[in-house]
Amino acid sequence: MPVTTYRFKTIQEAVDIIPADKLELCFTELGKTYVAAKTYCELLYVAACELARKYGKEMPPMSPQLFLVPEEHVWVDDGKGECVADFGEWGKVTLKKEG
Repeated sequence: MPVTTYRFKTIQEAVDIIPADKLELCFTELGKTYVAAKTYCELLYVAACELARKYGKEMPPMSPQLFLVPEEHVWVDDGKGECVADFGEWGKVTLKKEG
C-alpha cells in the first residue's frame, strides 16, 4: 500500500486535500490521539492537585487550554492503523493496534 502524508492547518484544508473515502479514517485517528493526549493532561493535573494538597497547597483551577492542539496537523495514510500526534517539546502520543 502506498503511504501518503497529508499536512493541514484547518478542517477546510483537510477536506480540500484528503480524498472523501479517507476523511473519516483521518479524523478518527486524529481524534483518538487528541483524546489520549487530553486525558493524559487532565490526569497529570489531578495528580498535581493531590500532591499539592499533601503539602498544604492548592492548585489554581485547571486551564481550559491545558492541552494545546498543534498548529499543523499531519496525517499519514499508511494502513497501519497507528495514531500519532507530535506535540514538539511536550512529547508525542502514539496509539498502535494490538495484534
